[in-house]
This record gives sequence, structure tokens and C-alpha cells, in this order.
Amino acid sequence: MGATRSVIPDFIAPIQIEQMYVIDSSFHIEPRPGEDMEQRIGLDFKITNLSIENGHGKITIELSASSELISKDEAAESKMGVSVTVFASASSDLPDELGDEQAKDYLLTNILSMAYAHAKSYIMTLTALSPMGQMILPAILPIEIVRKKNETATKQFCD
Repeated sequence: MGATRSVIPDFIAPIQIEQMYVIDSSFHIEPRPGEDMEQRIGLDFKITNLSIENGHGKITIELSASSELISKDEAAESKMGVSVTVFASASSDLPDELGDEQAKDYLLTNILSMAYAHAKSYIMTLTALSPMGQMILPAILPIEIVRKKNETATKQFCD
């Protein structure tokens, strides 16, 4: 028997998920849903591990996503709320030309995208059978989230 060789197609990204799962979630719906409502979105994350060594990077985050349907009347009551926290870990070989900050941004942008997709899918599944119907979170721009995080970190560092 000959040695097996793995051939990775060009469309497979260098960054790959090592672990991803839901670590917390909640769902609440009022007995009398409202007629005219607006959706509010919340998103937060924390990096729990980040390492870049010898052209290889690893990142671990906890991402929390939430959404509420709020009545548009004067009371502005929450009629339905859902939240989920996702643990995600990924690793990647990194191009030599990337500096440490670019490598960090690459890892963070990608893991945010993957973890948010998992949270979004979980929320859609959790709310699918509610009387108000499936709640769908909007798409995000992970690179903008990373850019804003970097701006905030720089501002805090310079102040």
C-alpha cells in the first residue's frame, strides 16, 4: 500500500475551524406579540487566545450575538428577544509577507465571520417555530468590526 497524499483544492481557505459550539443561549417571547416592530441587534466578542509563531496563527474567541423585536409604540416594549454565545477556535498557515498586526486582523476577521454565521444559524433555528416566525440576523462586515476595534484600541492607547 502506498502513502496517501492529501490534495487541497484552491477554494479551501487556509484558515480552518478547530472547535465551534454554543456555550450559552436564551430566548423569550411575550404572549401577545406586537404588530409594528423594529429589530435591534447586539454583537460583542472577546479574544481569549491569540498566537502567531513561525508562520502559523491560532485564535480563540467568544462571540455574543443578540436580537430583539421592539414595539414601535410609545411603550417600546421588547416582544421577542434571543441571544447566543459561541465559542470558536481556528488556526491557519500565514503568508510570510503578513506582519503580526495584519496576521492578527486576518485571523480575527475570519473567525468573526465564521462564529457569527454559526450564531445567526442558531438563532434562526431557535426562533423558527415561534408565533412571530424565524428571526434572521443581518449580514455583517467583519473587517469593519476589526477596523473599529483597532481604532478604539489605538485611541485608548494614545489617550
